[in-house]
Amino acid sequence: MAKPNVRRQIQQSALALKQLMQRHLEEIGQSMVDQIMARLSRLPESKRLDAVKDLEWKGQQAYKEAMLAALAVIAADALKDARKSVPKAKNVKLTEELEGRLLLGQFEDLPPGIRTKVFRQYQLLAQTQLQDLERGIAWQFNHSVDSTDSLALIRADLEDAAYDYTAGPRIASGAASMASQIVNETRNDFFSDPEVAEEIEAFRFVNGDPVSPICQDLAGTVFAKDDPDRFRYTPPLHFNCKSYIEPILSGELRGREIVKLKPSKPELEDSIQFAEQTCCGSFHVHN
Repeated sequence: MAKPNVRRQIQQSALALKQLMQRHLEEIGQSMVDQIMARLSRLPESKRLDAVKDLEWKGQQAYKEAMLAALAVIAADALKDARKSVPKAKNVKLTEELEGRLLLGQFEDLPPGIRTKVFRQYQLLAQTQLQDLERGIAWQFNHSVDSTDSLALIRADLEDAAYDYTAGPRIASGAASMASQIVNETRNDFFSDPEVAEEIEAFRFVNGDPVSPICQDLAGTVFAKDDPDRFRYTPPLHFNCKSYIEPILSGELRGREIVKLKPSKPELEDSIQFAEQTCCGSFHVHN
């Protein structure tokens, strides 16, 4: 059985998420611009700044539903591939998972633990994106309305501001980080199941082309499955992280040395942006 290409899965998932995010956020951004311009055309000079107050995020529900469905697909694919990595445990059901309930792309049919993580992550990201989009448009409006009386120029400025956000690096970075988070957390949930863990002797930190200092340092590290720092240094460790851990099955260590999963130098901790993932999948962002 061919080994899953986890790096490619993260990359393809990130691309699909980015395209979905951009498409929906462009529509929501255009709706915000249309609302502002409609209000501006009716407001007296003294109240022009009120045009950006209490904007409706038209299309947000459709966006959230589409993102949730996409994340469910990513999680389901990641779980399917994780099972391939431990063939003897491929039929193990995660805690509370019902027989025959894992249907590709159905959020409700994901194992409960993974479903909770997916829901939490998607809520946080979607809310942050919508707030950032509105702030960007409102900031541009406050500048433009003081510099021109032309409604056409103001509209053009607002549409440019919306486009700059939706086509900018923050959307791409958010998609990549979300894809890596979901893939890695789903795999780790499976590998941490007691029945699955029985088939695993150790883990290896994998990144074929590490860019960040922390991933360059940890790439190739073989560490114990009960290493106390396993979840602290479980990928993703930074934005656009494509690292992951792969299981080394019992009897396949072949003389490789098991060492502590720990950066070789304390200063490498500075390149970590996500820290302290737990068995429950929570993480904190370094300031």
